[in-house]
Amino acid sequence: MTQQGLCQLPCNTSCLIKELPACPLLEGLGISVGSKVCIKQKSPWKGPVVVETKGRREVAIDYAIASQFVVEEVSHHVVSR
Repeated sequence: MTQQGLCQLPCNTSCLIKELPACPLLEGLGISVGSKVCIKQKSPWKGPVVVETKGRREVAIDYAIASQFVVEEVSHHVVSR
């Protein structure tokens, strides 16, 4: 798998975090290098990116910070309604 930026992936994509910006609050939110997150929502006009951590907590991350994440895609789920 190739590494890319978190903001470049579509919603409902699970990914493994490879690199993070220097932001001490991320670890307190359950986001650290090696953790798995799922992109739940991407707001338009460079708004926040919502990710699900540890299968239960959803966290909104500012686009400027989320764009600095380097991730590796694990899987892409198509949600049917």
